[in-house]
Amino acid sequence: MSPESVISTLIERLRQELPPGFDRKHAIAAIPGWISYGGLCNLDAAKDGPPRVRCGKYCIYERDSFLSWLEKRLTPASTETDKGVNV
Repeated sequence: MSPESVISTLIERLRQELPPGFDRKHAIAAIPGWISYGGLCNLDAAKDGPPRVRCGKYCIYERDSFLSWLEKRLTPASTETDKGVNV
């Protein structure tokens, strides 16, 4: 499987699992270990996070916008990097 197809598969699985709208805690739970809650807060503050709306104190993400943002951040790993070789 090519790295690009792995990314597509991951995004499609998330598309099936995520509800149409969700908060930051749900986003972090969907992608554990990929980004921290604080990291997502920092990206939002820097206006580099996924598109969101506010509902009181909560940030709400729309599924397709969130996944588009995430897919742009994912890059296929090169074979050299996968072997632990610094490029």
